[in-house]
Amino acid sequence: MPEPLFRYIDENRDSAIDLMLELTAIPALSPRNGGIGEGRKADLLRKLLAAASPGKFLEFPLSDINATPPLRPNFVFQIPGRQSEKALWIVNCLDVEPVEELSLWEGDPFEPYVKEGRIFGRGAENNNQDIVATLLALRGMRELGIEPANTLRLLFLSDEKGGSSRGLKQVFQQAPHLFGRNDLYLVADGGSPDGLSVGISEKSLLWYKFTLRGKATHASTPHLGKNALRASAVLMRELDHLMELFPLQDPIFTPPYSTFEPTLKEKNVPGVNMIPGLSVFYMDCRILPDYPLETVEEAIGKFVAQVEESEGVSIEAERVLRLDSAPKTSEDAPMVGRLLRSLREVGGREGKMTGLGSTTPAAFFRKQGLAAASWRKVERTAHSPNESALIDNLLYESKVFAWNMEHL
Repeated sequence: MPEPLFRYIDENRDSAIDLMLELTAIPALSPRNGGIGEGRKADLLRKLLAAASPGKFLEFPLSDINATPPLRPNFVFQIPGRQSEKALWIVNCLDVEPVEELSLWEGDPFEPYVKEGRIFGRGAENNNQDIVATLLALRGMRELGIEPANTLRLLFLSDEKGGSSRGLKQVFQQAPHLFGRNDLYLVADGGSPDGLSVGISEKSLLWYKFTLRGKATHASTPHLGKNALRASAVLMRELDHLMELFPLQDPIFTPPYSTFEPTLKEKNVPGVNMIPGLSVFYMDCRILPDYPLETVEEAIGKFVAQVEESEGVSIEAERVLRLDSAPKTSEDAPMVGRLLRSLREVGGREGKMTGLGSTTPAAFFRKQGLAAASWRKVERTAHSPNESALIDNLLYESKVFAWNMEHL
């Protein structure tokens, strides 16, 4: 990458901070998370993109009466390049995670501020950092008269936090012709603190809800009831054996094995002296792509039946969410090679191909037969109170994005 483009990005640190503060102040929460949608943020972003570079907007909105305005925005900002045989896509999401446990925040999540080299606020790291890094790279190329090497398509999506049915899935339905088999797909998601992880695969995801019904009674007469909470503990212990049934490991993932974790426990009885007749808990399963989810669900069903018999309770096992892993992106895919090379050129370090335990938009590209890779440099604060983006990470990302925009 030409040295002037590095300098431009570093010299415009303050401008990048201003953009981050402006974007993060917008509560782009989806209606299902108590917000009004991404419309206001999309409007601002269109203005910023149009000012950053000549280009063309391609719009793919979806009606949603619960949003204000009643649309969920999805759009591409397309910029011509020196070659048009293939396009480089950089994919960002507009929505942010919901705010929980407000008492744990040091300030208002949507009144962002700068402290100790970080920008704090909901959505700062996920993924306003990536949006601003993209904008800054675009501005730098225009200011320095650098034309993108390939047609550049910057894709901005709604509903990523809600499963993408009103986002990327909608764009695929409206414009399947837009996505070329030979195009290059860089998804700003996943990532690691060292900025060396290039995501090429993801685990499958299963969420289960277990509802156990026994018989409530007073704690002094347990022989008259059936303790549903105790039966829950037995079931959790039995479900631990899933690790033994599905023991394969793949070193590209961290951790390298499938995981089966009890998580949420719903409230049951109001008093310590009451034996519960109802107990509800949830389990989160992240499963290596080697295993068909049908075999995992069959094993869960057998453990449920065993505990029903041994504990004398009834158990309803309800699948809450299922996301099958997409085919792995080839290690030889051009986008993977470009990202690895850009990490050498920009940071002087060797990247590594990794798998993710979480689902990103890259999975939806892979399911369409499109060889996507995910990458960014993050501290992984996105789902936490006092979410923050490290400003140095933003500048580094911008250089990596710019390198990919500038090189064939």
